Amino acid sequence: MLDLSDNSIAGELPTTLYNCSNLRHLDLSQNYLAGTIPADVDRLKTLTHLNLGGNSFSGEIPAAIGNLPELQTLQLFTNPFNGTIPREIGSLSNLEYLGLAYNVKLSPAKIPLEFAKLRKLRVMWMTKCNLIGEIPESFGNLTNLERLDLSVNNLTGRIPRSLFSLRKLKFLYLFLNGLSGVIPSTMQCLDLIDVDLARNNLTGFIPREFGKLKSLSTLHLYSNQLSGEIPISISLIPSLKYFRVYGNNLSGTLPPELGLHSRLIAFEFSENQISGGLPEHLCDGGVLMGVVAFSNNLKNNLIGSGGFGKVYRVASNRPGEYVAVKKIWNRRDVDDKLMKEFMAEVEILGNIRHSNIVKLLCCYSSENSKVLVYEYMENQSLDKWLHGKLKTSPNGLSWPTRLNIAIGAAQGLCYMHHEFSPPIIHRDVKSSNILLDSEFRAKIADFGLAKMLTKPGEPHTMSTLAGSFGYIPPEYAYSTKINEKVDVYSFGVVLLELVTGKKPNKGGEPACSLVDWAWDHFSEGKSLADAFYEDIKDPRYEEEMASVFKLGLLCTRTLPSTRPSTKDILKVLRHCHSGSTRTRVGHEFDINPLLSDTRYIYSYKESNAASNNSSW
Repeated sequence: MLDLSDNSIAGELPTTLYNCSNLRHLDLSQNYLAGTIPADVDRLKTLTHLNLGGNSFSGEIPAAIGNLPELQTLQLFTNPFNGTIPREIGSLSNLEYLGLAYNVKLSPAKIPLEFAKLRKLRVMWMTKCNLIGEIPESFGNLTNLERLDLSVNNLTGRIPRSLFSLRKLKFLYLFLNGLSGVIPSTMQCLDLIDVDLARNNLTGFIPREFGKLKSLSTLHLYSNQLSGEIPISISLIPSLKYFRVYGNNLSGTLPPELGLHSRLIAFEFSENQISGGLPEHLCDGGVLMGVVAFSNNLKNNLIGSGGFGKVYRVASNRPGEYVAVKKIWNRRDVDDKLMKEFMAEVEILGNIRHSNIVKLLCCYSSENSKVLVYEYMENQSLDKWLHGKLKTSPNGLSWPTRLNIAIGAAQGLCYMHHEFSPPIIHRDVKSSNILLDSEFRAKIADFGLAKMLTKPGEPHTMSTLAGSFGYIPPEYAYSTKINEKVDVYSFGVVLLELVTGKKPNKGGEPACSLVDWAWDHFSEGKSLADAFYEDIKDPRYEEEMASVFKLGLLCTRTLPSTRPSTKDILKVLRHCHSGSTRTRVGHEFDINPLLSDTRYIYSYKESNAASNNSSW
């Protein structure tokens, strides 16, 4: 036995090895050997194991290898061989392991029919070998075959029915070829663990006979032209972990017991015509990392769309229950930013549980898809009620509802800033990121730009501008250091939206922001009631609305240090809700200046002039 694998040996294959008359095991894999394999390599008559994989051998694979009668293992993977695979290898009657994968410089050629004579063969590994033509039907004679890998070639024709008659077959990989026709329904290979037939041109139905394969862990049938329904029998496979069938023409509903009898880790069925809801037991195994569920018939359930993806409403089999599924675009031009935002969302929402922060149920990331699954919010986002088509709804937002929304959102922000460790700054607080459930309870959403602080009040240095126009605080213009007061500013804009009904980037004049308009309205001594949204004016609530308007002004002061904390904001809003408007809420922010003393608010003008000299 001579094993010199995984070293840095260079040079050619030494013919002095021929002097080792009893050499049975030769492993020179993963080195820097080059040149050609000698044409008289058959002089090593006693070899049972030959591994020359992972080197730089070139030239043709010598036909003389077929004259090594004792050979049980032949590994020549990952070398720059040219020519074709010699049919003489089919004469190795004792061969059990054949590894010719990743010989990408081989000339296109059919699989030698002689390989069907390798009756003792257990493993055939021929990934990416420039194979063409059909898989020989005679491979059904390889009765000891346990692993067949012909992936990433140019094979065509049908999958031989005989392959599924191989009783010892455990791993079948035919991924990325040009195979066509139907998947054979004969299933005598009951010990199959992995089946990968993805990225071919297969048609017909998914055989229900797959349900017989009790050891099946991976079933990949995606990117074909399969039709019909997913068989109910698939849900009965106890070992199934990875089931991917996206990119087909499948229809009907999902098997109701999918996930009940197995511990599914990944299930992808996007880009089909599947209808109905998600199976009730899909997550019962406790290890499901993601579901990619997009199909053409889900377009009617599109509930949101943005620069980085779309959000769909997807039904659950629990009556009346839905989830919100956000699919992120897979675009190279935004890939880095996309990944950062995806990871921020997962890292932060994965650790937060608060009644006023949207709940992330699960996530999934792969080369083809990035998906986030949230609890579904029936009443969508606040901006649709303030500025969208729901604004004129007969059930539009009354003032008490608006105040409750403000309190709920403030509770979520207060938790992030003062109760969660380390503190979190959202950096993109806006009315479209405040979602409303069936009872109009507010929940903060979209944490793609969020950052964790080391400790409360400590500034974070930002590398890029974050936030949305109309909500971006003025300190972004002169400093790269921010803290939680950026969220306070943005939330102040939301408060002004709730009271005035105006959009954040449009006040009374075409080029005027809501913040500037509100400050001008206040400083000119105009009636505050004239600033209130006409449809919610009510003498019973004018004092509350005035307090919230002024609170919005305080939150949008230029100097971050002069803005209230979210604790103080929450206290003010709660006191408005209780009807008390003259209760002290903090050593610095008393409610009285909001109602009777305008000097504190007017100091905005002075703080504006001093902003460039501000410090944290």
